[in-house]
Amino acid sequence: MEIYRWGWAVGWLAVGAVPVFFGLLVAPPVALVCAAVLIAACRAVIAGSTAAQCVGTGLAAVAGAAMLGWLGPAALGVAALVGATSPAVVAALLRAYRRDRAAEADLRTFDDARLWAAWSESCLVLRRAHTPAEQLEIVNVRQAYLDELETRDTAGFHSWLSSGARPTAHPGS
Repeated sequence: MEIYRWGWAVGWLAVGAVPVFFGLLVAPPVALVCAAVLIAACRAVIAGSTAAQCVGTGLAAVAGAAMLGWLGPAALGVAALVGATSPAVVAALLRAYRRDRAAEADLRTFDDARLWAAWSESCLVLRRAHTPAEQLEIVNVRQAYLDELETRDTAGFHSWLSSGARPTAHPGS
């Protein structure tokens, strides 16, 4: 991921250098200074950032304002693309993908009895979850259980659902 981070930074610096350069020539200096001060002050107040972080944010604001001045609304598309390809976003997507793939692989190794037991137990685990994030994670696991159960026996699964399936129950109970 470190290589991606460096490549991303160098690539976007190269792409952004031209519009920022021309934007600095076109944009009024007062607007650039106001953007830098406003954004840096917001970061200082809201996030409690250090002086160095605020200066970096101010410089980024100047670059953004300059790019907006030269590219106009197209600069917003560039900014969205920069954000969508950022190392933080890519790393989060990779973590989620790997976690989902690992869960799918693990569930295929369960026999039916173990899968139904895990489904029943997960309801109790869900009731003990303390935070919304924990609850969401458990709900996603329960969804994976249901998906695997439906894949194994679609007719039996739908019969179980139509019979008034309980959150902790399974056809054998």
